[in-house]
This record gives sequence, structure tokens and C-alpha cells, in this order.
Amino acid sequence: MKERKLEASEEQQCDELTVALYESALEALPEMYREIIVREFLDESADGWFYNYYTKSTFYRLRQRAIHEFIDCLNV
Repeated sequence: MKERKLEASEEQQCDELTVALYESALEALPEMYREIIVREFLDESADGWFYNYYTKSTFYRLRQRAIHEFIDCLNV
């Protein structure tokens, strides 16, 4: 039983570190790329949000750049 609590605690620590890593990567992004990542992948209610700001082709080009920048910030 005690071993299970330890495993759960270690798992929670790992989860917290992962969240902190993602948050710091998001904070390091330029605002435009951060908005794209958050709205496209984290905000479930944001379907089609980009039509008010970009053409479809521009958005997909910017989304690609945002993804690459995010990955770079994660040092992967």
C-alpha cells in the first residue's frame, strides 16, 4: 500500500514537471505563435477561430512555424 502511494506521488511529480516544461515553452514563444498553439491545441472551443485573422493558407503556414518554435523551446 505504501509503495502505491509512493508511485502515485512520483507520477504526480513527473506530471507537474511536464506541465511546467510546457508552460515555460509556451511563455518563450512569440505572442502570435503562443496564441496559435493555445487556440489550436489547448482550447477545445476554438474551432475555426483563425478565419477572423488569417487566410487558410497563411494560418497553416504560421501554425507549422508555431509548432516548430514550440518544439525548439522544449529542446527536443
